[in-house]
Amino acid sequence: MSDLDALFNFEETADRKAKELDIWQLPLRSVVTSLYLSADSLYSGVRFTRQNKPRPQHGTAVFSRASYLAQLFQTCSLDIGADIDDAMSVIDERIGHQVADALAYAHFCEIMPEARKGFYTVEATETGFKLHHPSDAFAQSEERDILLTELSLAFDTHQAPFPGPTFDRMIVEWPKLNGADFIEVLGGGKEHYLSVFRESALLSEDAYQTGFGFSRNEFQRVRAALMSIADFCLGMAAAAERRWQSASRLKRIRWEKECREWAAPLLSRNFILGVTQELAGVSSDTIDRVITYLSMDANQGDFQNAGDGYLPPFISLGDAFLFSPYALKAMLPERNLLYVLNKRDRTTFNNLVSVHLEPTLLDEAAELFSQIPGVEVAKNVNWNGGEIDLLVFQPTSKVALHIQAKAALPPEGARMTHQVESQTLKAVDQIKRFEQTPDSFRDQLCAKIFKREATALTWVSGVLSRSSLGTAKAWCAAEGLAIFNPLLLRGAVSQIISNPKLSLSDLPTITQHLIHELTDQTVKGWHHEKIKVFGVEIDIPLLDLDNEEIANTRRRWFNQVSPTNDASA
Repeated sequence: MSDLDALFNFEETADRKAKELDIWQLPLRSVVTSLYLSADSLYSGVRFTRQNKPRPQHGTAVFSRASYLAQLFQTCSLDIGADIDDAMSVIDERIGHQVADALAYAHFCEIMPEARKGFYTVEATETGFKLHHPSDAFAQSEERDILLTELSLAFDTHQAPFPGPTFDRMIVEWPKLNGADFIEVLGGGKEHYLSVFRESALLSEDAYQTGFGFSRNEFQRVRAALMSIADFCLGMAAAAERRWQSASRLKRIRWEKECREWAAPLLSRNFILGVTQELAGVSSDTIDRVITYLSMDANQGDFQNAGDGYLPPFISLGDAFLFSPYALKAMLPERNLLYVLNKRDRTTFNNLVSVHLEPTLLDEAAELFSQIPGVEVAKNVNWNGGEIDLLVFQPTSKVALHIQAKAALPPEGARMTHQVESQTLKAVDQIKRFEQTPDSFRDQLCAKIFKREATALTWVSGVLSRSSLGTAKAWCAAEGLAIFNPLLLRGAVSQIISNPKLSLSDLPTITQHLIHELTDQTVKGWHHEKIKVFGVEIDIPLLDLDNEEIANTRRRWFNQVSPTNDASA
């Protein structure tokens, strides 16, 4: 038996042991709250002591990995207890270890699809398995692919203000809310997120309405309201911490409990929906439709919305919503609506929504290229060997750029990354077929499309993806081509605009330079980390990134070029 086969055999054992954990017979609130508070400690650096440096990326990873556990929630009871202390009273040391075992197993679930897709070579060790990248070239491709995926994520231009004195009043007055404080904190938060949340549109407006039953603007307003509610909860938790710091020993017990209640809140459904409606200014039916994509229904035993790294932020439990404020903020990108629609209604996704993904990506790219003075753009150009997704012409420099666009939905997990790779290879094949045509044929096609003289042109080719290219095979195939995702395209276009000596012919060099520069600035290197899955050590390579520098690059490139049809402008 090969070492890889031995790993697959252990996977079956781990699946069985995970299902047999005692925690799945406990109240759901107890188990999930334990997960939420674990993530909260990573985000905060541990409440009350701040003994660790905050690690928000690790906190988000807890939510992503918990998505692989959601189907196991079905056997948990629906008891909510009298309060959070009552709910957490069942989490003793033994159960705490089982929760940790479940999270380690979830991390293993995240890794195994990658192992099945050939991301690693596997070496059996005395204590378990050690996973390696197949080659240095593969590891380098992984670095670039992870970076491009990180660039494609939604982000805030700057953080929301947290008015401490207002929260200090509210934590004492709760459950009453002063109107002025409500407007300052919740209303101000909603307006903040409407103005600072940035992501590229994945669908046209028509497809949005038809596919989801609400408009993009309505979703954005509901999302901003929900993010404001998340910040409200975090502000209340922080205010409870401040009260704890100055309280007597007896009163500290109260404020510690209050802090946990807000760090993993169980709030009435009517409160969440009512506040959301008041803030968003949309109908209750619209809010219900949006919440359908953002929730799991424990009352019905329905956890199908979760998976592949997406953990819906709300759990319907009795007449309340259980959630983590941090998860609520992390799990609201538009992509997750499409993920759920694809799981729930594949026919609608395939027949309606999916056909709009690539055209929407092309619209954004065309608008960005149009920012370059003197450049003309045509979409969906037919020729006798196929279709050019985007043809960009710069008459003054006599350069034409031919682009094939693929992978219009950002990937999540190894399964979708493999799909991205196959789409990239298809795009490269289309490019090569067009490049094999005579120069005169391509020049004549350009002249016909743009209705102007086009002879002796310099032709350049590129691949446009929503996020990344896939794994090493795709990166190798795309060698020498211009590589774009929307944010990388913004960075490249801004360079051409700011430097008159540059033209479209420089784009392969520009994009390669931007990727290499970003890699040098943000990649700290690979390290091996061991996770213990039911007593077996799984040693895996993990990439260390400078996430702050990546965030700065997102903001800088996004602000350099802003097309008029940007969904978040």
